Amino acid sequence: MSYPAGAFTVAARILGSVTLSPQQVTQLRAIDRKYQQALFSVLDGAQRAPTSAEISPLDDMAARDILEMLTPDQLAALPRR
Repeated sequence: MSYPAGAFTVAARILGSVTLSPQQVTQLRAIDRKYQQALFSVLDGAQRAPTSAEISPLDDMAARDILEMLTPDQLAALPRR
């Protein structure tokens, strides 16, 4: 199964209707850049879709980084997982 890989995909999955500030969107772009660089390293330049086993740790990393940038009010407003 192939699906878009990146911090924006992770953010959409965990944030629900929580709105990010412009500064947080900038932080999310930096998190996505880190994600994409790590993905490139994992794939070692291969022209193929990543496997779920390769994506999972990157998604976890992005989720941690995203949660760390949220305010207490935003964290309280997150959908229950």
